[in-house]
Amino acid sequence: MGKEQKLELLNRRIEEEINNFQGKRRECKIKAIIIKVVEGILSLATMLFLGLKVDSANIPLMQNLALISSSTLVFILTIETFLNYKSFWIRYTANVISLKQLKDSLSFLLTEGIENVSEKDLDNIFDDLEELINATNEYWVQIRKDKSATSSKK
Repeated sequence: MGKEQKLELLNRRIEEEINNFQGKRRECKIKAIIIKVVEGILSLATMLFLGLKVDSANIPLMQNLALISSSTLVFILTIETFLNYKSFWIRYTANVISLKQLKDSLSFLLTEGIENVSEKDLDNIFDDLEELINATNEYWVQIRKDKSATSSKK
């Protein structure tokens, strides 16, 4: 494969990965924010149900509502711990930054013209790209492994 084809492949692959991780980052960010807002609402509701001064006939209703909201909160916290959207949001954000740096490195190499760029330079950038993707895959597996090990101990 010649330099031009390697360059075209590398540019396309970096751009695809940037778009991929930007989409994943956006999705994880939205889910992490939604979960935090719901947690806050449920926490507030539980405190309000327990703290409101109501007549004695409505006390059991308020206690039941507090029990429902606090149980739902515990369930959501468990799901959040397992899915870990915030952690992946941070990881994917770092990936986008690293991929943009790779793209900048490639652009910088090309300022001298393609004829002055060695295939080794292109191979090094490709290796960096593969290393980033592999590290992210390993991170994903490790997070899932840690979560399943934690839940299987209970």
